[in-house]
Amino acid sequence: MYCFYRLEIAGLQSDRIEHIGDPAVADSLFLLRITRKVRANATLQVNNVIYETDYSLTGSSVEVRYEPDWIGQPHRKLPLYMDGVHVGDASFVQLHDNAVKRRPKGRPSAESSSEKESEQPLSRVSYVKAVKGDDD
Repeated sequence: MYCFYRLEIAGLQSDRIEHIGDPAVADSLFLLRITRKVRANATLQVNNVIYETDYSLTGSSVEVRYEPDWIGQPHRKLPLYMDGVHVGDASFVQLHDNAVKRRPKGRPSAESSSEKESEQPLSRVSYVKAVKGDDD
């Protein structure tokens, strides 16, 4: 009798159930979520595995969403979110390749990129003409 009563209640509330049309959306809702801070070298660590992301995210806290099976798989990228918005992906780091990879020093800034765009091109001065004393 108790079981029948619960089924009756479920039947009365069936109009409140919302169906998700796309299974991929449903899958993304049930991913594990953890917050990590991106280090200065644009890496983060999940379950003792190092992942690399874009340098623009250095110093910021991101939410990593993943399935436990994805950890340590080189072909699988982990999606990164900030305030519920997808901001990039984290790629598995091959430790040997990471040891020999050259990276830019310092943090990229928006000011330095805008300054480069606003710089005027330098005038073309010929070294040979300057030595000879030609003024044309």
